[in-house]
Amino acid sequence: MTMSNKQNPGGVNAETLCSIAILFALATIAGAFLLVQGGFNRDSLFATESQKRFPAPATIKRGGESPAEILHNIQSPGFKLSGAAETFNAETLSNKIDGRADLYLECGFVRLDTLRFAKENDPAGWFEVFLYDMGAPENAFAVYSIQRRKDGRDATLAPFVYTVENAIFLMHGKYYTEMVASEASDVLNEAMMTSSQNLLQKHPPEAFSLPEMSLLPEDARLKGSEKLFLKNAFGFEKFSRVLTAIYRQNEKEMMAFVTTRRGAGGARALAEEYRRFLVSLGGEERKVAEPAVPGLIIIDMTGDIEVFFCAGDILAGIHAARDKDAALVLVWKLYTHITTLGRI
Repeated sequence: MTMSNKQNPGGVNAETLCSIAILFALATIAGAFLLVQGGFNRDSLFATESQKRFPAPATIKRGGESPAEILHNIQSPGFKLSGAAETFNAETLSNKIDGRADLYLECGFVRLDTLRFAKENDPAGWFEVFLYDMGAPENAFAVYSIQRRKDGRDATLAPFVYTVENAIFLMHGKYYTEMVASEASDVLNEAMMTSSQNLLQKHPPEAFSLPEMSLLPEDARLKGSEKLFLKNAFGFEKFSRVLTAIYRQNEKEMMAFVTTRRGAGGARALAEEYRRFLVSLGGEERKVAEPAVPGLIIIDMTGDIEVFFCAGDILAGIHAARDKDAALVLVWKLYTHITTLGRI
């Protein structure tokens, strides 16, 4: 027997209530199904049109773009693409940069993508972008630092950017980038600077720093002289990941170096191998009456002086100095700096 509306003051009978319950259950099941299948996106459902067009930065995947996408995204106003993009791998790299490929290959080279931009009103004025994927930031920095030209001027765009008369060079994340113009001109230089800004702003790299950099004292160090050798530093095959820098004191320039070796006795064993290597090349050991640095090793390489020591897991010293006394002063500065950091 059914209940009449008179008997139900709310005006909703049992059949209606049952239908509503069934519809609600079906809607819940459908929603769950869409959610599992990926067809339901809560953010998309409730987002405004503006939010849909401009997703929050947190949803943008850093570094997800392909090299081709990166190159096509840094174009400067007043310039157009000139020719097709080119890609080179380890086997074909020398076709593009004959004579320089070995350095890149030794530093972990993955691929090179290039693209040329020309003035819209004058195709003879152009610049080419070389985007080297080096696989890891350390590899990119190694190439950037070793390739750095002496006439380079630091730019303020980012920590690792410098310019020359007709080119810009920068390291960002795992990429090492060169932009080289057909000629030196204010218009081309400005366009390359704009493209560099686009590259760094639209494709920001992760923060990068070398732990070894803190081991080199800043006093008297020439900014931009730092170089990272991943293999065969100074021609010694056991010298991997060696950081060097040039210091100027008393009008003389000398190169300091540091490298680390984890594990008990690792740095000391490496120092002994380096000593034997230098002696095998004709080096002669020299002594000082009371060395300020404990365990100091001095090798005279027919006028070039090698001075080095171990401090914990660190091997550090001065390479190919022409003045022994100046080298001893600098190596003491290096030693006291490292000890101040508590690395002994």
